[in-house]
Amino acid sequence: GAATAGGSEGNPLGEKSSPASPAESQSPPTPTPSDDSPPGSSKKAPRRWYDRDWDAVLPLLPERLTRQPRFVHGRAAAAARAKGLLYVAERQGGVFGEVTHKQDHLACFLPGLLALGHGEGLGRRWGGGDSAREAAAARALNRVGLHANATHLDVARELARTCVQTYARMPTGLAPEIARFLVPGVRGGDPVSSAKNKNAKDPRARFVGYGDVLVKGSDAHNLLRPETIESLW
Repeated sequence: GAATAGGSEGNPLGEKSSPASPAESQSPPTPTPSDDSPPGSSKKAPRRWYDRDWDAVLPLLPERLTRQPRFVHGRAAAAARAKGLLYVAERQGGVFGEVTHKQDHLACFLPGLLALGHGEGLGRRWGGGDSAREAAAARALNRVGLHANATHLDVARELARTCVQTYARMPTGLAPEIARFLVPGVRGGDPVSSAKNKNAKDPRARFVGYGDVLVKGSDAHNLLRPETIESLW
C-alpha cells in the first residue's frame, strides 16, 4: 500500500547488515577550488567545475527527462503533455537501454542542484553555447512539453513538483523509496492493470496506483530521505 516510515533499522526488508570497516567508512578527500586553479582564481574554479560537469552530462540528461504522456492529438497535444509529471527516467543496461518509468527519491536532489546553479548565473540555456548540443537539448525539451529556450530553473521547478507529488498523493503523506509512473500504451507502463499484478501473492511484488503515481510493495517505505526538502529549501 502507501509508503510507511522506517523498516528494521532503516532496512524495509528487515535484513541484517554488517558494519562498515574503517576503510569503507572513510570518504576520499574533497578537492578544494585551489586544487584546480592558479593562485588568485579560486572563486572561478567552482564555476568551471560546474560547467565542465554539465558539459559531460548534458547530452544525456535532457534525453532522460520523461513526461507522463497524455494521448491527445492535434493542437492540444503540447498542452496535454505539459500536465504530466516530469521525471528523470532510468535506463536498463546503460544510457542507451530501455527506459524504465520510475524515479528514486534520491534523484530529488537534482531540482536543488539546477536551481542553485541558475542562481549563480549558470544554466541559462541548455547546451552551454554549443550549437549542436543546444539543438539536441531543444528537441528533447520540446518532446516533454517545455520550450526550447527553457532554463535549468524551468526544469528544476518541474522536477520539484514531481517530487512533491510523490508525497502529496500518498495516503500517509510519505513518499515511497521509488516512485513509478503510469504510462499507458507502453510495454510495462501500466503494471497495476496487468494480470500478473492482480494475481501476485507476494505483497512486495504487487503494484498499487495513486493516480498516475504507482508504488511497488517492495518500495512502499520511507527512509526519511532529505533530498526533496533540500531542493525546496
